[in-house]
Amino acid sequence: MSSDPALHIDERHVRRNVIGGYIGRAAPILVGLVTAPILTRYLDKDAFGYWTIVMGIVAVVPVGDLGVGAALTVRLAQALGKGKTGEARRVVAAGLFLQILLGLAMAALCAAVIPLIPWAEMLHVKKESTAAVAMPTAFVMFVSYCLLVPLNVGQQILIAYQENVRNSLVTSLGYVTNLVFTVVFVALKLPLPWIAFAAAGMPGIVWLANDIVELKLRKKELWPLRRTDWDPELAKDLLRMGLKFLGSQTFRVFLLSDTIIIGLTISAGAAALYGQTQRFFFICSMGQYVANAWTPALAGSFARNEEDKALGFFRKQLFKFLGGTLLLGLILAPAIRIFLPWYLGPEYAAPGWDLVGGFVVWIVVWTLVDGMTAYASAGHYLKSHFIWLLAATVAATAAKFALAPQFGYNGIVWSSVACLGLIYGVPMLIRTRFFARRAAT
Repeated sequence: MSSDPALHIDERHVRRNVIGGYIGRAAPILVGLVTAPILTRYLDKDAFGYWTIVMGIVAVVPVGDLGVGAALTVRLAQALGKGKTGEARRVVAAGLFLQILLGLAMAALCAAVIPLIPWAEMLHVKKESTAAVAMPTAFVMFVSYCLLVPLNVGQQILIAYQENVRNSLVTSLGYVTNLVFTVVFVALKLPLPWIAFAAAGMPGIVWLANDIVELKLRKKELWPLRRTDWDPELAKDLLRMGLKFLGSQTFRVFLLSDTIIIGLTISAGAAALYGQTQRFFFICSMGQYVANAWTPALAGSFARNEEDKALGFFRKQLFKFLGGTLLLGLILAPAIRIFLPWYLGPEYAAPGWDLVGGFVVWIVVWTLVDGMTAYASAGHYLKSHFIWLLAATVAATAAKFALAPQFGYNGIVWSSVACLGLIYGVPMLIRTRFFARRAAT
């Protein structure tokens, strides 16, 4: 197979993939618009706050694949960029095997450990009705998400091929499946663990169907279940590479764990308003969409030793998306103060200007972090990325726990802004020669 031109840095192709990323986010926005009001009116404030916190905690599950999913995407993009079909197939075989093994191991571990944790007491759940279902809800959520880990391989392949529009369609169908079953379970007046299963388990139907379509119908050359495709050394290499990505994924979980910290330091109910405000602002953070579009193209460029070209492309695109994120944040800030009380119901007040202002800066910083993550992951800067993100994570987490009891929401959001911007952003811009004059465009 000759090198796929779609895997070179073609700005129009990447732009289509970024648009595809935004299309994929339309589904969670619409699903969120429908689901949250249903749940705030079906559950009391304490139960909905607990639900919000558990959804934040369960974000740790992708870390359970030890970074193998991210490593698979990058290695597959590199193999395709060099036109090596056989290597691409072996990468998929090794990645799928590791993800199945790790997903089952994580599910077994969660099933054993979760019943031992005093969820209601730990997260300051006040109502007995919520406390009674706290552990079963966490159990269902974690075990279901763990079992979904190996089903994500089809989407990782789509990202490596830069087919973000198709990937967005798969993502959208998963969210719609979640919504349909949530509405059904609420109509049946089922308890919170069933709502957890709708969110964590039912999207697996769509993911499994996508895996079959990609590997058996659209990209038969990647079908990984031939005995000759098993390469133990490649599996070890994927695991080693994945462990490097693991640090970045773990730090991201900690940096986005604000609702958990609120639950630990204040109360479960207090997490509800902050969590919903954060979710709407994060939707406007452009970095999460461009990362999937940039990483495969940049990885192929680095594989061909075209670092100057990669840097020129990265610099030009990052400036665009930082500006776009800031503009979206400024538009969203006043709108969300009007929208959220109506959206969540009469129990919830409008977020203050100090909080929404903090989130405007917060999403700009996160766009920088996500963009820099894509560049570092595709090239030679993963070690520096790991070190500086670790430092920012430790500092931000410590600052949040120290400031949340006194300053509440503002102490948390501004801790993230300061630590990510100064401890991670500035050193990484210097390390990657972002401001160097010479860079091919």
